[in-house]
Amino acid sequence: MLYDLKIILKKSKPVLWYELEVPGGITFSLLSVFLDIASGTKDAPPSDYIFDLPSSEVQLREGIFEDGSYPLYRQSLREADTTFIDEYMKKDSWFTYKPDKNEDIAFRIEVKELSSRMLIFPFPGRYSRGVWELFEKDGSSAFKDKMKELMCYHIQYDEGFHFVKKKELLDEREKKKSISGGSISIELDSYVMVPAMTNPESKPENTIRSFTETAKEGAEQISLLLGLKGFRSADMRSLREMLYTIYSETELKQLSEEIGVNTVLPKEILALFKAKDRESAASMIFAKRCADRMLEKECMEERLLPMNDRQMETFKRAVNKGGIFKSATFAESDDMAFLCELDYAAPTKKEDEFLIPTDVMEAFKGIDTPEFHHKRQQHVWLLDCLDVVEYFYGSIPIRQFYRLYRQFGELSREEMIEAIQALDDFDTLCIVHDGRIVYHGWLHDDEYKALERCQGDKAYYIPTKKEVEDISWNGYPSQQREVKTLFAFLQNEMEMEEIDAEDLTEEIWHTLNQGDGLHEVMDLVNKKKLVFPSDKAMRKFVEYITHLNNTTPMLYNRGFRPEDLMSREKESIRRNGLTIVPGSTQAAGMLAEAADQLRAMGVHIDLNSNARNIDTAFVSPDRKTVITGKKKIYPNDPCPCGSGKKYKNCCGRRG
Repeated sequence: MLYDLKIILKKSKPVLWYELEVPGGITFSLLSVFLDIASGTKDAPPSDYIFDLPSSEVQLREGIFEDGSYPLYRQSLREADTTFIDEYMKKDSWFTYKPDKNEDIAFRIEVKELSSRMLIFPFPGRYSRGVWELFEKDGSSAFKDKMKELMCYHIQYDEGFHFVKKKELLDEREKKKSISGGSISIELDSYVMVPAMTNPESKPENTIRSFTETAKEGAEQISLLLGLKGFRSADMRSLREMLYTIYSETELKQLSEEIGVNTVLPKEILALFKAKDRESAASMIFAKRCADRMLEKECMEERLLPMNDRQMETFKRAVNKGGIFKSATFAESDDMAFLCELDYAAPTKKEDEFLIPTDVMEAFKGIDTPEFHHKRQQHVWLLDCLDVVEYFYGSIPIRQFYRLYRQFGELSREEMIEAIQALDDFDTLCIVHDGRIVYHGWLHDDEYKALERCQGDKAYYIPTKKEVEDISWNGYPSQQREVKTLFAFLQNEMEMEEIDAEDLTEEIWHTLNQGDGLHEVMDLVNKKKLVFPSDKAMRKFVEYITHLNNTTPMLYNRGFRPEDLMSREKESIRRNGLTIVPGSTQAAGMLAEAADQLRAMGVHIDLNSNARNIDTAFVSPDRKTVITGKKKIYPNDPCPCGSGKKYKNCCGRRG
């Protein structure tokens, strides 16, 4: 977009005015430079100017946010360095510009939009009587210097233009007479800009640079070239500015590849920058391309699909607060952190405060529909079910997983499988493998097969929708009574900070979930260097851990809690009698010694189904021969490799 500015010197008699064409996408700070050059006020202090926009009730200055804060509560004040002209040019038909706030000189700027025109930028257009002398005296030389320093190329809009050396053009003067468009457009000290030939095949051989961008792309490139100063980290009200502020060139290129944005940089443009500025220029180009793509409806819908209902509600609350949101709870902080991972928000310098760019909030209005949220909820439910695989099963046949998914999911089994296969590592760490849904941590050397042997013939526990969402959204069952009791004990009696108590509660739950017991939990407590205030407190802690252990869904039980299995076992004993299966060599020895007594009581002993025979080898006492044999090992025995872990958590996982 181009803008035709009619600049009228206030209090002048006769009225002095002139016109200036500028592109969109530049900051008010840069606009002040062009106005100063063209009007002859270039000697004014560079940061003492003021823009007053009465229709928008906004005033723009430079350097008002040097401390990096975001004083959005003063809606009438804006930082000229980081505010782009487009938003205001489209709704303010005129505004006032003062080159020096300490002087009386002021201009009334009348705005008119232009499009599809050749822009020789920023060359002034028509003048009123008396302005030509002013420009020739103070503005012309400075303007030409600025053109040579910053431009040195042209943009193609409706017609093609080439940039050639002046002396070469003089040698070809007769040839150039046949060029479409006629005369030279502008002449500098050593270069001239001339219209291109109508026939692309007959372009002059002495062309130095030729550009074929569309009007929109051309405006983007020139805005980037001249708008370097406008990208400053003091404000991040647009997504483009936010991305440029928080990411390096390499990170922005990676983001571009992720969302399918062109990563080829215009070398001709970058060559015009000094070496030290080229990385910033490249970052600006990537930031704008990424922002434009991420604000498109299709892209925004795709990126926001993984947000659950709680995260979406937090997002909406932040939008309703104008884009500046201070989280009041850890859950809200986690929700906003997830939005930051999606690159639609960023933390400010204030603790627990986040910023959502204004154009993100505006774009979100276009997708905030019942249809999108239904699609999002279906997508999130599939992700939640996959999270359950990690904590409850490790590996589960597709037919059993579909039982879990169908509680709320609407896809057919085949559609569900295709949807899982289309997910990437950011969404889930589970994959479709060998007729199963397998958590990736159990795929190495087919460890999931050893896990299935340890799980035996246990059924698959199918949690409720509420249970699924709790463990997926929080990483553990935060609403379970025993979990809440342990958390309250750590926070109140152990006097732990809330976040530390929550982290330790989660770690303890995961320890028990993986099949470990009180001994491993106490090891974890010792590593944290926690000191119990009294013996009574320690006894309470052990009691709470025991209750939690009996009510924790366990991986080796396929999501069943020990107390669930005890209830099922009691019913089985009533029908079939009791069978005891040892978990360690020590337990097997004790059961073997008491075998006769147990059988007399009607209790069966199974010393083999839970054990494995492994090959052994050791050197004879005379060190002349190697003796090989077999050894029975149980899941809870120390692993013979010497790692110090239980066999089931070490070599036993590899089958």
